[in-house]
Amino acid sequence: MDKLWVLFERWHEKSTGWLISLLVFGIFLIPQVKNGWADLGWMNLVIDIAVSFTVYAIWWCSTRVKKHPKNVVGIDLVLVCDTREQEKRVRADFVETLKEVLSNGEVPFSFIMHSKSKAGDIGDLKGASRFMDISGGRFLIKAKAKLRKIDDEERNVVEMVCTVSHSKVQSRVKEFLAEEIANSMRKDDIISHNNDIYQFRNAAERVDVSTRYILALASLVSGDYGFSRSLCIDLKNRLSGRNISDPELIHIKDSLPKFICESYKFETHCLYKRYYENGEESVLKGLNVAVEEALKFVNGARPSIKETT
Repeated sequence: MDKLWVLFERWHEKSTGWLISLLVFGIFLIPQVKNGWADLGWMNLVIDIAVSFTVYAIWWCSTRVKKHPKNVVGIDLVLVCDTREQEKRVRADFVETLKEVLSNGEVPFSFIMHSKSKAGDIGDLKGASRFMDISGGRFLIKAKAKLRKIDDEERNVVEMVCTVSHSKVQSRVKEFLAEEIANSMRKDDIISHNNDIYQFRNAAERVDVSTRYILALASLVSGDYGFSRSLCIDLKNRLSGRNISDPELIHIKDSLPKFICESYKFETHCLYKRYYENGEESVLKGLNVAVEEALKFVNGARPSIKETT
């Protein structure tokens, strides 16, 4: 099975497509030039080249980057493992649980796990951005599983590098996003080799919450205030009343009210600017609704004067 797994991964490598095309070209060419190059003929050469390109096109179609459906938030995962057994365990214990918790929420998500051969395409920020442009994803996780001995027990350590898609922003905003990603996404999650389901789910839920939070911030700086707010409110409701010990989740929980208020502030400012410039009645109605919702949230998020006295 390990050999089949290696062959499957090799099939997705770029060099495989060219090698198969050259092999097919050679198989067709050798019998035709057996009695000399003079017997080849232009027509036979054109047919050989056409067949080779057809084979390459079939390979390309079978290995191209999968795309997310429209009107959903796309999450891309590239998982790199050393062995087939390791990949099966990490997929069953971590990836499947992550997919499950991502599906539990008000915002629709699409989750695609790509071949590990795609890891070479996302080695830097440009490559990662280009990859997400093709897949239509908003968040990319590159995870590498390593087997390490911790406290006399063999464990899979999943090291994660994350990239989020957003519109062009100022350098200080990029620095802010980078800092928030560092504060909210743990770089590695230790997954035990024994059947400790709680530990697996805890790790997956932490990545799920961090993913939604970072997507909310990216949407906020991109001007999609409604979507950003819906993610933040969903997270706030999910984390409220829970006894949290992870520093990353504590940071997220404490930051959510601030960013919900920021989304209302930016949205009302943009709507007021549009109404001031164009005088559209529909914009004024949207502005009134946004102000009412903002006041409701602020009154609900902060204790009243009677409660504090």
